[in-house]
Amino acid sequence: MSIKIAKATLGRAFAELRRARDREDERQAGEKGWRAAREAVYAVIAAVDPSISLKGTLGYGAVQKFEVQYFGKMTRNDQRLASGYGQALNYLHGQCFYEDVCEFDMENQLAQVGKLMECAEEYLEYASFAHKAKRKKRGK
Repeated sequence: MSIKIAKATLGRAFAELRRARDREDERQAGEKGWRAAREAVYAVIAAVDPSISLKGTLGYGAVQKFEVQYFGKMTRNDQRLASGYGQALNYLHGQCFYEDVCEFDMENQLAQVGKLMECAEEYLEYASFAHKAKRKKRGK
């Protein structure tokens, strides 16, 4: 799980949307957007707390609980991790892919996944800094 993979997947989603010729192509772009969002969120969770099981699909509540527990004091992001994940889960994965109802601005939804990735990168940077500070404090 990595941000690099998430960004590549999001890039493929945008490319697929640009060349979409029918509803099925749009559904596939939406599903790639969802996979990019999931990959970014799971990368943060795996880096911060490897004890959390990432098998299957985590619900919005589980991601929200994680975010509050580990990053509750960080409020600089317009698009928080849990809300971006919940939006991708609901619109891109649920409504568009499974229910075949893609009656929203897909490009905007994919752009929101991009904002989620920015948040994920900030959280990973913060987690890395905090981890290094703890090690330094313990004298390692």
